[in-house]
Amino acid sequence: SKWGTIQVDDFTLATDFDGVFAGGDAVLGPATAVEAVAHGRKAAQTIERYLHADKPARFPWIKPRTLDTAFDPMAAPSDTARCEAIKLDPQERRHCFDEVELSLSATDARLEAARCLRCDFGKVFVSRGGEP
Repeated sequence: SKWGTIQVDDFTLATDFDGVFAGGDAVLGPATAVEAVAHGRKAAQTIERYLHADKPARFPWIKPRTLDTAFDPMAAPSDTARCEAIKLDPQERRHCFDEVELSLSATDARLEAARCLRCDFGKVFVSRGGEP
């Protein structure tokens, strides 16, 4: 490409050369590790289909799972207040390169996850307790 990366089909990661696939930084340029791993997984599935086109696709690394996805969009929003991550004091930030926004405590993360589909409601405050 004009950026010096390999051009591929977005869905299959196939190049213009038959049987050649590419992904990760070679396609995206500098990106995150998560994006590179996702490309690796996608490429593995595509290569499996390519090599065994006559057989149904089997991906032993993909385990079926069930998720509780019950959500009523007409239900009243949660009255649980939104939690904001703790941030380093501005005076402290001036003298270091530490993370500015600290992660939520395990308790706060669970509470946030429980209200993730209704984050349009509630007051923002610093922490409900627990260690960051």
